[in-house]
Amino acid sequence: MQREANGRFGFSARTTLSLAQALYERHKVLTYPRTDARALPEDYLPTVRATLEALRTANAYAAFAGKVLKEK
Repeated sequence: MQREANGRFGFSARTTLSLAQALYERHKVLTYPRTDARALPEDYLPTVRATLEALRTANAYAAFAGKVLKEK
């Protein structure tokens, strides 16, 4: 995430971590940001489905969320 944020927006690693921490603590839109895990735990499946269902109605993400839900 730090490399992507630096490449796209010029953010430093410290700025990226600070933003990720705020998104985690204040807005509850990230899982714990200090992990290098590349997959979610199995028990997150209901949460992921609910999130994708909510995103299905958002114009910017509707097509992507619908495709993921369709393909399970």
